[in-house]
Amino acid sequence: MSKPTAVIVLCEDDTTSILLRSHLKRHGVFHGIRVNVTLSGSGFDWVLRNYPNEIDAYRISKAKKETWLIVAVDADEGTVASRIGQLDARLKQSEDIRVREMRVQGERIARLVPRRNVETWILVLSGTQATEEENYKYKNSKEEWQDLAESAGVALFDWSRSNFELPPHCIPSLKHAVSELRRLESPK
Repeated sequence: MSKPTAVIVLCEDDTTSILLRSHLKRHGVFHGIRVNVTLSGSGFDWVLRNYPNEIDAYRISKAKKETWLIVAVDADEGTVASRIGQLDARLKQSEDIRVREMRVQGERIARLVPRRNVETWILVLSGTQATEEENYKYKNSKEEWQDLAESAGVALFDWSRSNFELPPHCIPSLKHAVSELRRLESPK
């Protein structure tokens, strides 16, 4: 099992940050985590605006130490492929040629895109049946979601183990995320 020395997390909200920190803690990563999360406004626009800078920070850090970059952005009513396409397009617009030419698939970069929002994943990771079409965000308070995110992060770690068989109630966007997280550990 590969364990990074540094992890950069770029995400839309505190709930996602808690989920990913819990996942990383279970992975044995307690230090060297830098979380960049929006404080207000459109989370997607904010992530999109900061993505090239974090790609550059990842590029610089990986030259010195084992580094992962985890980017999480909600698909809202769109698709996982559409959001990833928007992230790719944003890199292509960068003024820095090294960022423009970054081949994300060949790097320890995971792009996680919950369809609808992260609350859908939290339900699924907690064993609840959920669909990617329904918006569960307002089913609980922000504090309740954040409490659930901690244990969901542990489940996300378990699900992302290479020998773990995903349960039948796993939704497509979460399957994609699991494959992205598994790729972080694959030999480069």
